[in-house]
Amino acid sequence: MKNWSFILFSGLNIVLYMVVIALWITIPESILLNGAITLFSLLLSAGLIIMFKEKFSVFYKSEYFKGLSSAFISALLIFSILGVINFLAFKNPFFIDMSKKGHNSLTEQTQKVLKEMKGPVTVKVFANKSFFGRARGYLEQYRLIKNDINAEYIDVNLRPDQVKKYNIEKDPTFIISYNEKSLKLKEISELDLVNTLVNLQRTDIPIIGYVKDHQTLDLENKEKDGGSFLDSVIRDSSYQIQEFLLQQTSKIPSEYKAVMIMGPKGAFFEKELEVLSDYINRGGTLLVALDPNFQSDVISDFRKWLHKYGIEIHNNIVIDRLKYVTGSNGSVPIVHQFNANHDITKELKDAIFFPLTSSVSSIGDTELAKSFEPLGLSQAYPAAWADASLDEFINGKITFNEDKDIKGPISYFGAVEKDNTRIVAFGNSSFVSNNYAKFTKNFSLVANSLKWLTGEKNLISFNNPIVKDEPVFLSRHEVGIMFYFSVLFAPIILFGTSFFVYRRRAKL
Repeated sequence: MKNWSFILFSGLNIVLYMVVIALWITIPESILLNGAITLFSLLLSAGLIIMFKEKFSVFYKSEYFKGLSSAFISALLIFSILGVINFLAFKNPFFIDMSKKGHNSLTEQTQKVLKEMKGPVTVKVFANKSFFGRARGYLEQYRLIKNDINAEYIDVNLRPDQVKKYNIEKDPTFIISYNEKSLKLKEISELDLVNTLVNLQRTDIPIIGYVKDHQTLDLENKEKDGGSFLDSVIRDSSYQIQEFLLQQTSKIPSEYKAVMIMGPKGAFFEKELEVLSDYINRGGTLLVALDPNFQSDVISDFRKWLHKYGIEIHNNIVIDRLKYVTGSNGSVPIVHQFNANHDITKELKDAIFFPLTSSVSSIGDTELAKSFEPLGLSQAYPAAWADASLDEFINGKITFNEDKDIKGPISYFGAVEKDNTRIVAFGNSSFVSNNYAKFTKNFSLVANSLKWLTGEKNLISFNNPIVKDEPVFLSRHEVGIMFYFSVLFAPIILFGTSFFVYRRRAKL
């Protein structure tokens, strides 16, 4: 009976040690459970040694034990070396994304934010235990870039004291801590997490003032011609937006890091322009987008006001007959050429488009005008020009007029910077209306402009992952290439090769 009990308890002890190893590997956060089973296994081993000390004494002195001990020590050394390698790999992880479009990798902009953070980041994950695996795999992507991201997993069902202490209202909830600051996050996505990290680095969240009157793009309107999507993009880029009525404002608050005027359709009073001038003279920055007017240009005074800052947004239509959206006859140009030396556009790689846009240029010989930089250009003439005859456009007969029109390349948008003055000007505002919510690069361009205006150059080109599905623009030239190669050249090459092979084989 004694032999059977020895075999039974020894087998049980071995199984327990295997369970202990499995538990520490799979659920290392359950320290209490793992520690209790480990302690029980050690106590069972000690009990077996005491109860069967004679058997163990004989076993210790045998040649078999010597060989087993030698093999065990060798295995322990190997596991120790593997453990050190694993530790070094854990502290210095690397990852290769084999997917075609890098779906399993963080964006370059997110990596940029992580690399510029100095000091450790702590993440407390409050969730049901079943969620821990998903959260751990997600956070591991960030550890590949920043290895001092430390995570603590707290089961909301087992730790109600912690749930109450941190006022957790939703499962899951993440508490991100950095530099003695903490913020809560309730969604597990790259955009939300990286914006939280951005906010943790800020002393405050920048406020953007938005001119609501003059029939500008309505940020509350969810219809196709509204701007609710732009509003969400700006807020997702870690900004506050405060709308205000310029007609009822005697002084724009200095707390506004930038002011936006998007597509005004009503005339500006002289007093309003003085208020804007006062704001800019105090170091304020401006993002303005004016649309071409086919009837009477009611905002001509506002256009003239921009001249004092070296910018002219013309009341014309840019035509690009080489790069444009199919069916638009050149009036909806696709922009491929960006200023690689400016912070707003230096990392823009994909095309954007402007529906019915005016040209933007410098005006005057002031220092501010000399600082003007075109940021997006059309093709050169004769492929592109800025047409001042809006009647021609309405009648569908667009031709270049040497006396009135401007030869390409034409600037679609540009920026001036001198001392504390910064202005970004666009010749169109509808390119960021709800109608184009799927064209994420258009909205990223506005987000980049705001980051430059507010002085956050370290976050320039943070292309927010707004939507996954994004249409591909094909110009008429590109459509033609696809047609000729797929419909004409490819079949001719195929039939020609087949005929050549057939004739060659016929002669053999």
